[in-house]
Amino acid sequence: MLLRLNPAAGCILAAEIMADFVSVVRTDFSARVVWRQREPIDQAMGQCAVIDRTLTLLHQALDAEPYHELLGVALGVPGLVDRTNGALLFAPNLHWNDVPLRAILNESFSSPVFVDNEANLAALGEHYFGAARDCDDVLYLTLGAGVGGGLLRGGQLCRGASGYAGEFGHMTIDTNGALCNCGNRGCWETLVSQWGLFGHVRRAMQDGRASRLGDMTHGISTTLRLRSWWTQPGLATAWPRSPWSRLASISAQGSHPSSTRLTRSSWSWEAA
Repeated sequence: MLLRLNPAAGCILAAEIMADFVSVVRTDFSARVVWRQREPIDQAMGQCAVIDRTLTLLHQALDAEPYHELLGVALGVPGLVDRTNGALLFAPNLHWNDVPLRAILNESFSSPVFVDNEANLAALGEHYFGAARDCDDVLYLTLGAGVGGGLLRGGQLCRGASGYAGEFGHMTIDTNGALCNCGNRGCWETLVSQWGLFGHVRRAMQDGRASRLGDMTHGISTTLRLRSWWTQPGLATAWPRSPWSRLASISAQGSHPSSTRLTRSSWSWEAA
């Protein structure tokens, strides 16, 4: 007799808070994404407004099919997380400190709540469902407003002695380099992140380097943005077609955006 999981046995909610967007998905018991929503955020909104918007999206996802039992809620954030209590200790690109995220979610949901670094969760997601399904040893990097990472050995997350391994973006590359949001100088993130890339391009333009970008912006480098287009067909709620300030395009199978290969058609420069 062939047995399979009953997709209607329950649902799972997952959210991601990043420096420039909030994303929420709902899956059935077989891990198939059945609802998805993503919205841009601005740091000027403030911490409370961002968390409130995340909670609103989570409840919208749950109410989409309220007759399914909620089995758990997961939240990924770009920073150091104390896994003993689910508190976000420090998120430099969000400018958040000591935020009791698990406790906040527990006020709204009675199901188990898991809070972790978003790159760690993405590395596990790729291992179970995406590009790293056939790999037990994985080095995962995420590139956007910051640089994050997750490391798997034998299919298990390597968290290090303090529990915060994988913060590759904050390795010091240049001791006399630019000031990072974490407070250190010369972090890898300051060189290769989205904003680091902007800085390289702007400095080159200001130094008079010939470039089509100079023509597009009329020499005003502050108007330069990097935009990519996100589409996810076939879902109850599709990705908006409006552009987002990200460096990678999402795969058709729903893998984490930053794990997919960059193609010429997935991003472009433009003048604001």
